[in-house]
Amino acid sequence: MNIFVLLYNSGTDREGIHSIELKGRTIVLMFEDKDDATRYCGLLEAQDFPLPTVEMIDVEEIKDFCIKLDYEFKLVEKNFVPKTAEDRLLISPPQKNLEVEDWEGDKNKNIDSTIFYSYGKHDTLNLQEDFLTHILQGSDVGIISEAGVPCVADPGSKIVKFAHQYQIEVSPIPGPSSILLALIASGFNGQNFAFNGYLPIDKKERSKKIKELEIYSKKKGQTQIFMETPYRNLQLFESIVKTCSNRTKLCIASDITLDSENIKTRTIEEWSSIRPEIHKKPSIFLISQ
Repeated sequence: MNIFVLLYNSGTDREGIHSIELKGRTIVLMFEDKDDATRYCGLLEAQDFPLPTVEMIDVEEIKDFCIKLDYEFKLVEKNFVPKTAEDRLLISPPQKNLEVEDWEGDKNKNIDSTIFYSYGKHDTLNLQEDFLTHILQGSDVGIISEAGVPCVADPGSKIVKFAHQYQIEVSPIPGPSSILLALIASGFNGQNFAFNGYLPIDKKERSKKIKELEIYSKKKGQTQIFMETPYRNLQLFESIVKTCSNRTKLCIASDITLDSENIKTRTIEEWSSIRPEIHKKPSIFLISQ
């Protein structure tokens, strides 16, 4: 079986093999996949290490070499996913050799030094290069969305899932959520509520969903929260007024936290004679009894 290792000064009398020092142990890395070995080289270069070359060698030759020098060896399998702090060293080199206990680094977060990425539904970020590389080199990485809160009715959960997969600490940054702010200002039940995201675009399906939410709200006393793309706000409003009973209450919260903020709770009967100015304004809709 052939594997890939990182060699310095390959083919010269000063040839050496890349290894890491861990709690007094010298560990030689062997890569099953050449692309993984090449990526590791790039990370070394980014940290101002001399650039090694990727060489294919028989695995038994490396094992014999390590046994003679009392070194350990680790095989980094293709698509390897680290599960421990020590495992992370197998896919990204530390900026300096650390004891395993110290590998997590300083737990204190400095938001000023955090590398932030804007992440919207049209963004195509390379999770491996844009996030994992920075994190495993000791940097804190944050995500922000175009509007609202990442991962809540907004993209971002894929990145958080990726972080958990690699055993990376995830910490939410305190900040306003228009969904919760709308609930607070609505006067509706804040003990039992459900966020339903975006409702169907099709008129029949949308009306059907609205009726289902109204019935559930009556049955369970649960506040129903949903939203729409701003340029379709009026269509959603019209569907709510046509579908819900006159006694059902509707809260519309628009432009939350802006100077133009407008939050109103009315019965459907009262809303039926009003045309709210919500066209192209980010809005949250809530219904209750």
